[in-house]
Amino acid sequence: MNTVTEDARSSDAGESQHIDNLLSQLHHFETAIPQLVDHSGQFLSYHVSHSSVLHRMSVETTRSRRSAKGPSNKTLKNSSKPSLYQEGDEQKGRSSVFYKLSAYGREFHLNLTLNRHLLTKGFAVEYIGSNQRRRSSDELWDCHYTGVSVNGDASDAAISNCNGL
Repeated sequence: MNTVTEDARSSDAGESQHIDNLLSQLHHFETAIPQLVDHSGQFLSYHVSHSSVLHRMSVETTRSRRSAKGPSNKTLKNSSKPSLYQEGDEQKGRSSVFYKLSAYGREFHLNLTLNRHLLTKGFAVEYIGSNQRRRSSDELWDCHYTGVSVNGDASDAAISNCNGL
């Protein structure tokens, strides 16, 4: 019984030493917390996972179709509610998303468009489980985005939001 405990301790110590070595090689690192924002950079949510973004987009699309008639029978628009989409028809729908994050003393406001050409139609992922059983999935997720930082420097950006940002 003592041997098992000692082995576990030495394993934990070895893993801890490995992590310490890795961290000592990093000269600079920062934790960035991304935010889902609208086209003008106004905060919408900290929920930036692919499914959360799609849900918010479908809710916003549904809400944007509603209108109300005012006393003069003119359609009223709720302009105080932030829009998830950039102005212009080419950015409407779930193909465009905006994130903001701070890193390295700068704030990045990203305008991203769904990249539907990254993976071919015949693309498949093969998983090999611990029992060496193979499982294949040909499900394509529309969760790869490319675009630019709109802060003025127009830096290119590419993000995968398939299993988190």
